[in-house]
This record gives sequence, C-alpha cells and structure tokens, in this order.
Amino acid sequence: MTTQNLSIESFVNGDVEEQAKSIAVPRKKLSPTHSTTVPYKSPSLPRDILQYLPPNGNPFSLFGDPYAQLYYLPVEYNVIRNSQYWLRGKEEDNNFTAHEIALLTFLAKHRVATRSQIQRTVFTPKDSDTKIKEFLRKCLRHGIIVAFKWVSPCESEKRLPHLYGLSPIGAKAANLLLPRTFIPRSFQFLPIQYVPGNAPKMTDYFTTIIANEFYCKLRELDRVIEWSSQERFSLPNGRDFKPHYSIKTIKDAQDFKFLWLEIIRPVKNWYSDCIERFQQIQLAFTSLSDDVRPELVILLVDDVSRIPDIAELAEHYMPDSKIRFTTDERLIQKNDSAIFYTYFETSGVTPLNIKFLTPEWEGMSASEYHKSFYNEEMLMDDADYDY
Repeated sequence: MTTQNLSIESFVNGDVEEQAKSIAVPRKKLSPTHSTTVPYKSPSLPRDILQYLPPNGNPFSLFGDPYAQLYYLPVEYNVIRNSQYWLRGKEEDNNFTAHEIALLTFLAKHRVATRSQIQRTVFTPKDSDTKIKEFLRKCLRHGIIVAFKWVSPCESEKRLPHLYGLSPIGAKAANLLLPRTFIPRSFQFLPIQYVPGNAPKMTDYFTTIIANEFYCKLRELDRVIEWSSQERFSLPNGRDFKPHYSIKTIKDAQDFKFLWLEIIRPVKNWYSDCIERFQQIQLAFTSLSDDVRPELVILLVDDVSRIPDIAELAEHYMPDSKIRFTTDERLIQKNDSAIFYTYFETSGVTPLNIKFLTPEWEGMSASEYHKSFYNEEMLMDDADYDY
C-alpha cells in the first residue's frame, strides 16, 4: 500500500515553518479590538454596538448582524392544509420530482438556504432564474418550505435575500426520502407573526447560511465528499467534541483531506466563548489519532479586520492546530478563487490559495470518486450468492 503524504506542506501554499516560529505565548493580556466609529445613522441603535462592530468600523457583514431578528414573509394560504394535501398525493402516486428530492435532501441536511445556494446545489448552471423562482413559488404554495427574512435596528442599504427552510410537513417528506436522517425541530419552520421584539435572533441561521456558502464553494470545485454538522469525537476527559462542521474533501484518488470549519459571529460573550472553543479544539488536536485529526481548521469570521484578534487567540489557546481564515465577503464574492487568508504578525493578513481547492487542480474530483462506485453491468445483473 502506498504511503500518502499527509503533511501540511503538501496541503497548502505557505511557509509552515515560518508559522510555527511565530507561535508564542503573548505577554500582554488578550482583549478584543473595538471599533471607534459607528457606520449607521439610525437614532435607535443599541448602546453596546461598538463591542460587536468590525474593528475597522465597517458595517456588519450581510450575515453578521447580532441584532437581526427573524421575520416570516406573509402568506395568503394555509401552509398546514396545503402541505398535508401535497404529501398525501406524493405518497399515493410516488411521484416526487428530482428537484423536490434534491431540495428536501439539501434542507434536511443544511437547515436553511438562500435562493442562490439552492440554485447551485439543486439545479444546474443551465437552469434559468425564472425556472428556479417558479419552482420555489410552487413549493411555497404547496407548504413544504417556508420563506423568511430579518429585521434589525442597523439599517442596511443592501437588498436582503429570502431564506428558505422546511415546514413540518416538508420535514416529514424528507424523512420518507431519507429514513435514517434525523431532522431536528430547529430545522422545521412554521410562519407566524411574532410580537415585535420577541422574534428569535438570526445568529444561528446566519451561521448556517455562511457555512453553506463555504459548502457551495467546495461543491463548485467538486471537492467535497462528506459534510456533517453532527460529527462527534470522544476526548480523554470523558467529553465529546463536536466541530461546527466536519468535512471530507478529495485531493486525488485515495488522497482525502479532512477539515474542520468553525464559524465565529460577533454576539454576546463572543470573545470568551472563542477562548473556550479554542481550548476544546486544542485538546481534540492533541488527543485524537492521526486518522481522525483534521489537517486544517478553517476559521470563518465576519470581517477581515477581525482576523488579527482571532489569530492571536488561536496562537495562544490552540497552538498545535493548523489554521487558515476566510470571511463572509471572501465567500460571497465570485471573481476570485483565493478564498482563504493566512496571518502573521510581520506580514499581516494575506490572501492564500490552497492548491487543490482551486479550479485549476486536476486530481480526481468528488463526482469521479462517487461515479467509481457504480458498475451498471454488475448492478443490473441478478446473480446468486458466490460461496
């Protein structure tokens, strides 16, 4: 059996020895850098907003507003009645369409999604916007998905996308298609009008949406083999560690790379929570065996100006982890394949390519890997047991 080169040097561009030398325990007390200016003009801004804004004073990223609250879009039809009627017909006729199956499967595993994410995962690049919008409108009328947006005291000049999630009957339909998949109650949505000020915060949904952007990037590169938010690893202290996302990617035939994706959002106690989280990652890194330890931890932050603070925490609390950064903006932009950053105190934040996570990489793709499982001649042959 050929020994694989699993070193980080073969995995990314960049001087790893330089990174290792730069890791040192800071002598000063660690503390977050706060913005000194507010980019909003609303008279009703929260008093503690400077604690959460990006250090450079930028507005919150599209999926980084800690004050945003869920707002269900008004519906003119009975979601429960329509969805029950739709599911009865599907069960009786067994006529789920390919797009319905793909959408239910995606939302059952990824919780919520934008139309852009649905377009990239459920449809093909040849499918028109009109076709996708009509499909979503039909699913909304049938009551199998629910649409919502968000409201916030921090006004935004950006047009906000609709977010889509499964209705309770949509989740039931997904369970029929994916019988071994557990769909939590938090993955199911029922459109109700909340009393103003009492709607759920959007932070959890934003975390999912921006993680989905990373998933879509890997999928467009045809490099993602497995993606899970449920993976657990047993640690020596008797506790389990659960990465935000555990990802198996493919570099080439029989050459797989394992990543952990950690999402950092500016919410209450985010800095101390980040310290605790990094300590858990450090324990996992030093405890797990080579075959399950990830080769890289991707830290997804809301703004590039927050990377120096996060990098300082990472050097102090998880020095054995090999890390790269990415940001909301870097994932959402479409014109640059370099979606990662590295950080050194001497050179600052620098864009970075991971060689095999670029369109130019020619190693075996995820599609080729999955296709290798299927031998149509053998699948169609009804053979007896071979004793």
